[in-house]
Amino acid sequence: MTKNGLVEHFDVIVVGGGIAGLSTAWHLARAHRRVCVLERDWACATRASGLNAAIFRQLDFDRPGVQLAHRSRALMAELSATPLVRETGALYLADAHRLDEATVHLAAVGVTAQRWGRAELRVRLPHLASDGPGVFIPSDGVIDLHGVVQALQHALQGAGVPVRTSTEVTALTRGDDGWRVTTPRSELSGAQLVLAGGAWGAGLGALVGAPVPLTPRRRHLVLLETPSGLEAPVVWRLHEGREVYFRPESGGALASPCDETDWQPGLGEVPSDEQALQSLAELLHDFEPRLATSSVRRFWGCLRTFTPDRDFLAGADPRAPGVFWAAGLGGRGMTCGLALGEVVAAAVLGQSHPLHEALAPARFTAPRS
Repeated sequence: MTKNGLVEHFDVIVVGGGIAGLSTAWHLARAHRRVCVLERDWACATRASGLNAAIFRQLDFDRPGVQLAHRSRALMAELSATPLVRETGALYLADAHRLDEATVHLAAVGVTAQRWGRAELRVRLPHLASDGPGVFIPSDGVIDLHGVVQALQHALQGAGVPVRTSTEVTALTRGDDGWRVTTPRSELSGAQLVLAGGAWGAGLGALVGAPVPLTPRRRHLVLLETPSGLEAPVVWRLHEGREVYFRPESGGALASPCDETDWQPGLGEVPSDEQALQSLAELLHDFEPRLATSSVRRFWGCLRTFTPDRDFLAGADPRAPGVFWAAGLGGRGMTCGLALGEVVAAAVLGQSHPLHEALAPARFTAPRS
């Protein structure tokens, strides 16, 4: 309740102020819905949406991922007149048959992709110890994370959408007029509820009696010194068991051993493990030897949340009327988040979307008997 004892009413309450929640709220506000965003942290996008490698990657091995990435790029242009992606280009290395599959998906949405073999790699990236094959996407690059979040918050402010930080949801109760949302300072109600809590998503599902198997996993990022500078695009080796990536950053290189460890989120920062540094050095040793011996400027852990099939969770939960999910972004949130929010908003609005069936929560749930 508010200070005067009244419950605030909204059409939709979005729980979570990361890229998924902010984007969904933006699309709903554009459709003139009265929306409120609640974020448990002191500011929006301080967790997975703010602690990632900021790589804009359109290559994926499933069609929904490519479609969402491509659509998100178009939505970035609608969101901000200032470019939100610095096009460094990105090289992806994988088995030939996987790259063949990926390029089919890219061609279907009109993304230009170049196949690089041994000769092209030797000319373009002579220090890279790889014979390929690879796919180079000129329009991929580095996302302005702060710019995306600031543009979303500015758009929501202009639409009159309250975004309340330091506001943890403690109870979610179904009532005659929708959902009652309890926080330490207030109570709100909304006809519809969007769960976009990232690593805390499973807990939110439990609060509405609709558990979903969401698993947070820790990954490390490492900022390396490169005295001569790193003149390279984003480079991402996608071979199973040997996955690693790096990109230029602040006169050095930002890299990751692409590690995954199940991790339950707590109140503070995700602690880092020095074993990740050893893993990264081993992965880079026979791939980009110059980086394998670079000194470490800093490194940190961050969380990525996955569904069992590692695809997105977007749409209505069949067990809880009026509840919608925007979750399971699995490290692809800043690339695909704007479009994922559009998918979720369409479900809230009762509109069809070509990705609803593929991303529906129903694939992990069964309606109550």
